[in-house]
Amino acid sequence: LRLAAYQVLLLDRVPAYAAVNDAVEATRLGRGKDAAGFVNAVLRKLRPEHLDAELPDAPMIRLAVTTALPTWLAKRWARQLGPEQAHDLGVALLERAPLTARLNPLRGDREAALAGLEAEGATVEPGRWAPDAVSLSDLVDPFSSGSYLEGRWTVQDEAAQLATLLLAPEPGMTVLDACAGVGGKATHLAAVMEDRGQVICLDRSERKLELLLEHCRRLGVSCCQARHTDLLAPSALEGIQAQRVLVDAPCSGLGVLRRHPELKWRDPPDIQALARLQRELLERAASALAPGGELVYAVCTTTMEEGPDQLAWAREALPFLRPAPPPPRGPLASLAGPDGAVALWPHRHGCDGFYMARFINQR
Repeated sequence: LRLAAYQVLLLDRVPAYAAVNDAVEATRLGRGKDAAGFVNAVLRKLRPEHLDAELPDAPMIRLAVTTALPTWLAKRWARQLGPEQAHDLGVALLERAPLTARLNPLRGDREAALAGLEAEGATVEPGRWAPDAVSLSDLVDPFSSGSYLEGRWTVQDEAAQLATLLLAPEPGMTVLDACAGVGGKATHLAAVMEDRGQVICLDRSERKLELLLEHCRRLGVSCCQARHTDLLAPSALEGIQAQRVLVDAPCSGLGVLRRHPELKWRDPPDIQALARLQRELLERAASALAPGGELVYAVCTTTMEEGPDQLAWAREALPFLRPAPPPPRGPLASLAGPDGAVALWPHRHGCDGFYMARFINQR
């Protein structure tokens, strides 16, 4: 219904009758005859003048309509940020996300990578926060380009790059990436470590770990070890004592809506359940942290429950973990709040929404 309305009202390449017929047929197959009749009736009454209808008076409905947010999310962000900031955030999330790349020092120096990209026709702009970040445009079929296939760069938003920089691993260390996924942060950890030491990558998805190893081969990373396991399994951390631990926890994903706008129109996530899972993962991963070691908790979302509330919980439940501000050098020091944590917002920082907090093991 939404797609067909967009076609009827805003596009001119698809005849209205074709858009309506396709939508009705898709609805009939997915939801049955009654739903198809409803969609048919609504779409056939749509007219271009409907775009000029007055906005609703109710503030939250008005906010939701003007920013293309589901009402539950508009209300949540208005409570958290205030109506004006919530509006700015919603508008920022309607913008096309940039293609942000992380240059890979393991495949050559920065100047060579930039020269290669420019030779391929790319327009390259430096990142705002992370030193190896660049924004790419005008690059036709980026993932088939020679520079990408040679491993000179990989795609990674600046916010995700900052999570690795906050952990600040050093060459030769043992690092645990407790929820490694396809390896965006794991390969960045390896690059910061000059591919010396070991990055132990855990994930419950075998397919994601296969992709992680593919990225490692392309990027020239040899120090990542993929382990197919659930972090909460009793034997998952057997024999592991790491000087650095990254917990990039599963979350509601509200910080990446520029890249995944479809998430807005799914059922609201069970944020309380996600928060409980994040606490279990954080507590479990912390058990593998060596004395004096450092841990970073990170989520690509913006909710209080998955961010600041988790920091407050850790202070009480895990007293051996002392919250610590970012290292004094670099952009993270200027981004940290009074509690030392870093909260990033698309409308303020031009990157994905993220929350990250650093801890030191006092045991």
